[in-house]
Amino acid sequence: MRLSKAAPLAILAGAMITHVPSRSLEATTYASLSGAWTITISTEQGEFDTGWELEQHDDGTLTGMIEGRQGEAEAEGGWVKDEAFGFAVTREFQGQSFKIEYEGTYEEDSLEGTLTAGGGQFTADFTGVRAEGDDK
Repeated sequence: MRLSKAAPLAILAGAMITHVPSRSLEATTYASLSGAWTITISTEQGEFDTGWELEQHDDGTLTGMIEGRQGEAEAEGGWVKDEAFGFAVTREFQGQSFKIEYEGTYEEDSLEGTLTAGGGQFTADFTGVRAEGDDK
């Protein structure tokens, strides 16, 4: 069997790739969203506050209750990945039900993001802080 001139290079490159020393990567630990949050939503009509009581689960799901001007609603389809999160709530207004979707990022005691309603016809930014007295 005759090897081409490029064969030694290909063999060397393959050997280099298969013998790359392994590095141990430090695992990143993210804060938990579990607990009570005070949320400020900024709209064209002004700002208003809501309350969230969230529970972050080990499988990456997020559940909880959202309390706002229309009363309480349960978080639906909640998820957490690294420092990002999202969930939706279904609300009733003038006999019509509509979904509000929340997506954002969080740190230890603060979060921020955007809510979307009406299939994208309405958006607003929100910020939040862990509620006073909440020990996580």
